[in-house]
Amino acid sequence: MAAAPLLNAQSPSMAGASSPQAKMAAAPLPVKKPAQKPVDPVKAFAKAMLAERATGEVTAAELHGAYVEWARREGIEEMSATALGRRLSALQFARVKRGGRVLYTGVALAAGSRVN
Repeated sequence: MAAAPLLNAQSPSMAGASSPQAKMAAAPLPVKKPAQKPVDPVKAFAKAMLAERATGEVTAAELHGAYVEWARREGIEEMSATALGRRLSALQFARVKRGGRVLYTGVALAAGSRVN
């Protein structure tokens, strides 16, 4: 019985093994991460920095100050008081105007905020 020939680096069957095409074919394909839903910064702020309180009231100015502080800490782009107020209204936060000031009712700033 004849022995099978040994392959060496000069063998034609090994010639293409180190070619760029062979290396690319052997390289693992990158794994795609599932697309993440963009996080709404105002929802994230509300979850982290506001507490539901039946008798709670926070002025728009206090709320905006707390948002700016939180956004800077989180590395999130700040938004104006007007833009924040619109987003909070869109999220169904209750708002009243009393004595010339806008108040958000039913909420309080969380204990970790330096603004409260």
